[in-house]
Amino acid sequence: MKISKIKLNKNGKYEVTIDNTKYILYQDVIIKYLLFSKKEIDNNMLNDIIKDNIYYEAYDKIIKFINIKLRTKNEIRNKLNLLNVSTEDQDKIINVLENQGYLNDEVYIKAFINDKINLSLEGPNKIKNELLKNNFSEEKILNYLDNYNDLWEKRIEKIINKRVKINKNYSKKMLIKKINNELINLGYSKEMFSNSLNNIIIDDSLIYEKEYQKLYNKLIKKYDEDKAKILAKQKLYIKGFNENK
Repeated sequence: MKISKIKLNKNGKYEVTIDNTKYILYQDVIIKYLLFSKKEIDNNMLNDIIKDNIYYEAYDKIIKFINIKLRTKNEIRNKLNLLNVSTEDQDKIINVLENQGYLNDEVYIKAFINDKINLSLEGPNKIKNELLKNNFSEEKILNYLDNYNDLWEKRIEKIINKRVKINKNYSKKMLIKKINNELINLGYSKEMFSNSLNNIIIDDSLIYEKEYQKLYNKLIKKYDEDKAKILAKQKLYIKGFNENK
């Protein structure tokens, strides 16, 4: 077989014509096999060229994948599986990426935590669990999370104060329960916020009056006055209000 033509495309790849068949090859393949016009190659070399080109194509896609944002080794492996890359080439690509500094656990963990702090209200437990899913060392994760202990306290106070300030419908009891669940879901442990919740000062009498009137106005359409009052108070009691009219 003879190479009849080699042309550099605008995308940086080469269009190589071998016995009237065109192949799009990466520069690394051209250099590795010293390909040039009129060169004679055999089937074995052609197979090796195609195999190596598949590797470089996968590597090129992974570099573009990484350039969008930092990736974990698990994410790289999953992406390579989607690209149907052989296990041998996967291992090779991951080793190359590690040697080139593209895969660095500490850099990724630090960047991930900074993003969560700057772009979300998530707490340390949720952040840690998300990182553990990517097989990072818990010790490495905690080394960075421990640097933000003061921040967690301030963030918890901010969340609590905001929820208290905008509360329009909940009794103190139900509001505390709601904030407790929200903080747990965000990744804060009870030990971090229990004292702050216990220190909430709120007079829910005005909320009681408003909610009572709303319920009463609705119930009076179906029941007599006494029953409407009783049912309204019962519903408010279930919602955590202890005041009686």
